[in-house]
Amino acid sequence: MDKVLRILRNAFCIIVAGLFVLIAVVTVCGAKGYSVASDSMNPELYKGYVVFVKETPFEELKKGDIVTAEFKVKDGTTYTHRIVSIDYDKKEIKTAGDKTGLVDTESATADQIKGKVWFSIPLLGYLSLWLTNANYVAVIAIFVLVIMAVSFAAGKFYKNKTRGDKNEHSEEKNN
Repeated sequence: MDKVLRILRNAFCIIVAGLFVLIAVVTVCGAKGYSVASDSMNPELYKGYVVFVKETPFEELKKGDIVTAEFKVKDGTTYTHRIVSIDYDKKEIKTAGDKTGLVDTESATADQIKGKVWFSIPLLGYLSLWLTNANYVAVIAIFVLVIMAVSFAAGKFYKNKTRGDKNEHSEEKNN
């Protein structure tokens, strides 16, 4: 049991350390992460992915690029869709999700474009999507607390058992 708990604890520490390194690299590179909340970009991006977006000058964008933009019609909701047309004079793009190919009703202007997708990581976005739901936050917190409590209790048990064994052997030698 102790070995399993150590493996779980070590795996948890490695994952947390990896996330910190990822966040540091992304921050230094000037990128920002967004969770994909729908399957509109299948098969390129699926719900639960995190896309890392870097600011890109409007002049460098081209048809076919995947961008994240904030649409005013939907109360500032961000979408990550593919550019299907671009008007460099008006500094405006039209986007569409890959799944249906239907062009979004609202165009995005240069100031609404958060940037071009740099890279994505599958499943990591679920963490962000869950953290916006209070029920999931409670479940995650309870899970972490249970693992910590069991790990602590197992560590205490293991230390006491080891000390007891040593004391038993030294008493046997004395007799």
